[in-house]
Amino acid sequence: MNQLQIIQTDAVVVGTGAAGYQAACCIRQDGRKSVCIVTEQIDWGTSRNVGSDKQTYYKLSLCSDREDSVYGMAADLFAGGAMHGDTALCEAAGSVKAFMKLNLLGVPFPTNEYGEYIGYQTDHDTKGRATSVGPLTSKVMTEKLEGAVLRKGIPIYDKMLAAEILTENGRVRGVLALDLEHLEEEDMRWVCFETGSVVLCTGGPAIAYEKSVYPASQTGSAGLALRAGAAGCNLDLWQYGLASVGFRWNLSGSYQQVLPRYVSVDEGGAEREFLPEAFGSAARALDNVFLKGYQWPFDSRKAEGSSRVDLAVQREIALGRRVFLDYTKNPCSMERGFGALSDAAREYLEKSGALGETPFARLEQLNPQAAALYRRHGIDLARDRLEIAVCAQHNNGGIAVDAHWQTAVEGLYAAGEAAGTFGLARPGGTALNSTQVGAQRAAEHIAMRARQRQAAPMEIGDAGNTRRGPRGTQEMSALPGTPGSASEACGSAGVSETAPAQTEAGRRAHSGRGRIEGRICPDALDPMALRGRMQREMSACAAFVRDPERMEALEKEIRRNLPVRARTVQELPGAIETQDMMETQLAMLSAMRLSAAECGSRGAALVLESGQGKASGTANLSEYAYAPERDARAGFVLTTVRGADGGLCSRFEPVRPLPRTRDWFETTWKRYNAAHGISPEGAE
Repeated sequence: MNQLQIIQTDAVVVGTGAAGYQAACCIRQDGRKSVCIVTEQIDWGTSRNVGSDKQTYYKLSLCSDREDSVYGMAADLFAGGAMHGDTALCEAAGSVKAFMKLNLLGVPFPTNEYGEYIGYQTDHDTKGRATSVGPLTSKVMTEKLEGAVLRKGIPIYDKMLAAEILTENGRVRGVLALDLEHLEEEDMRWVCFETGSVVLCTGGPAIAYEKSVYPASQTGSAGLALRAGAAGCNLDLWQYGLASVGFRWNLSGSYQQVLPRYVSVDEGGAEREFLPEAFGSAARALDNVFLKGYQWPFDSRKAEGSSRVDLAVQREIALGRRVFLDYTKNPCSMERGFGALSDAAREYLEKSGALGETPFARLEQLNPQAAALYRRHGIDLARDRLEIAVCAQHNNGGIAVDAHWQTAVEGLYAAGEAAGTFGLARPGGTALNSTQVGAQRAAEHIAMRARQRQAAPMEIGDAGNTRRGPRGTQEMSALPGTPGSASEACGSAGVSETAPAQTEAGRRAHSGRGRIEGRICPDALDPMALRGRMQREMSACAAFVRDPERMEALEKEIRRNLPVRARTVQELPGAIETQDMMETQLAMLSAMRLSAAECGSRGAALVLESGQGKASGTANLSEYAYAPERDARAGFVLTTVRGADGGLCSRFEPVRPLPRTRDWFETTWKRYNAAHGISPEGAE
């Protein structure tokens, strides 16, 4: 039997975004000595590479003129529907702690001269809880959290693709990872991280769609969790919105409020402004473009309002035209100046000092950072048109978790966009708060489980193998079993000579390795070509316009192409990711088809009436009839589980209610001290 390396650690975090770094920091802070981070590529992912005009962080209001409370924020989150009440309360209660930690790390959230964190309103928000550090808020957060991880000496295992979650009797035993730097070396190709706690912080399953605002590097790992026994939650609930397609970026907020001109261009180069026709008047079109700034995600309930902009863009693309935002000229309705604007739009631009003569001039006045961002990517909005489409932007669903962000598998947690905690209609900006609070909650629960087991942290020693040089300390132990393993290069102090096959994690890792490498076949399809085909079809029939008949056919097509094979070992990483994508797509389609059948159009999805979908992705959308919302099922979450036979089952389940707490301080204090191992003297 070929050997593999085993690294023992108390906890493993998968992913190097804002959630992953927060989880690792909090685990170390809560007393677990050995925690490490595993990542496919340290600089990839959503947190570091996406944003918007002023990317929003949503938290409890912290300015004097806003009356707010933990319960009030939780109630607003819960009111969005399809969200568990205990999750809402946890996110509200933990928001200030997480937010202030980011401030202490150096994230420059703005304050007024009195130190108040002045906020602004986003969609579905009434309290002005939003704040921002600009277009790259999550990037700044990630970099500051990364610095904290490095200062704490937490090892980061880069170029490691998590391929399997190893479990036994519903409990986590470890993670099997493919070492991308040693694909050609049979005995170095696989690494088993043996642990009882895994936190998945791998982001949303962006890989599912062709038309996506996510960075191309973002893949997600929902399939990984589902295979391990976790359940999906609200996998039908996505956000879609207008985005640029060359350089992938959200076109919300300022990009719409400055009132750019929407134009389409046919194959012959003829252009036209198409929104006046879509809305019946140029003035109404202009009002709704302004509203897109606040109401950016597509909303089926606004299909006759601001979301008609998205439908009109989709219609032009479906008819074979390219669609652009033009910031160099005003829309036709503004030829005579600002008199065509609604009172709300004119007042906003006046107060913002953004009454420039062109959309670009207004953007420079309103939000110069938003314009500068495109210049850094070679696009000058003062001169260049911006090609756009309606793109997948955020998965409001994900892996089902409890109030500790633990999945149905003991010891397996999900945080950030990987977790299905966001509900049907979340206030804008809640995603960043959720990354921090969810990771915080998972870390606290990992520490609590360890205390309950009355087991001290595993003492591995400091001379193990980190495999990645300067990124972190040498605190993990490599269990070699073979000559030439990593432990030889690092010395043997603190390293057990246990052979991999002698541990349960090792045995399961060998089994997983055998299954995956058994899918290498010289006659296989190109996994990347297969991926592209499935992505295109998902965008065509299972995005913001959904065709139940085509979705059913797509399910069958995906099943026919599983498992995904690789022609060579070099193709194995792509095959693993494509397998995960297609398993995730199956779970999404199962949830989407049930939602369509029982709810009709809901959230960010317009569902085509039966028999109307002969060419939903390629024809004039105005020809089709859409199913109305019959029941939003706001009081339910849509759960998707894998059966023993590998089949998927989706069902609606009641949400957990919003807790009403009336705890007595002394009682809570005693309970807290007991849970956290605090003695009467106050020492842990």
